[in-house]
Amino acid sequence: MQIENISPSDLCPHYKTYCPCILTEVSQCPLCGQLGEVDTCDCHWPGRCIFLEKRDPIEAPIVAKGYLQHAQNFYLPANGVLYFAFTHSETIADLSLFSSVHVIHQDPPVYLKIPGVIVNINKELNLITVALNVTSIREKYYLQNYPSMQISYSSQPAILGLDRLSYQDSTLIIASGYGTLLIKALVSNFKHAAIQVEDTLPPLLDKQLETVPRNNTTLTSYNQLIILENYHRQKKRIKSIKLHPSLKISLLNNNLFI
Repeated sequence: MQIENISPSDLCPHYKTYCPCILTEVSQCPLCGQLGEVDTCDCHWPGRCIFLEKRDPIEAPIVAKGYLQHAQNFYLPANGVLYFAFTHSETIADLSLFSSVHVIHQDPPVYLKIPGVIVNINKELNLITVALNVTSIREKYYLQNYPSMQISYSSQPAILGLDRLSYQDSTLIIASGYGTLLIKALVSNFKHAAIQVEDTLPPLLDKQLETVPRNNTTLTSYNQLIILENYHRQKKRIKSIKLHPSLKISLLNNNLFI
């Protein structure tokens, strides 16, 4: 098949839009609002064109163990950043989905330690996606303008009680704010999952979750509940829930973001 004779919609049958190559590699295609259903793109995407990727497959750069090489960021509401970065294979081996980590910039007098959660791992490319909780303009600036960062691992679980949940049981994921960045990685881990989102999702996340059932019943329809909200919302939510003995609850660990 000749690359020149196919359109972006042929390459991406689900969304019919142009998609940056980094995201197609990790199956996280966002909705690009600047293309539509045309064969050329003027969006000035700073990465490599998807058509070029089909001719010249992406090669992961050489990155030292414990370091990250920035690939791309997507800034989302509620202090959320989806941070794509290459790293060393040994660093990848130490990580797992939903590991809690810190992305660190250390260059005196500047020291930044940004908390986040691993939401995707591509071992073929040594590429990870971290959902970062970014609270300042300075943090955003360094993430965007400094390609090399360090990564450290936390022993604390990002989602408390997640290891006690069953893949087979019906699961409701309730999320708001930063917690919405974790939904997509979670739904693939449960056979019968539905979501209840308390905020309006940005197009990037809304498009990724369009096939996931939305909750329109009571909580008693589910055996498992995952609450991805800030501390005050979680506390209020739990007080309002009529608990039953078989209901298993898992919570976002807000201590990571203090």
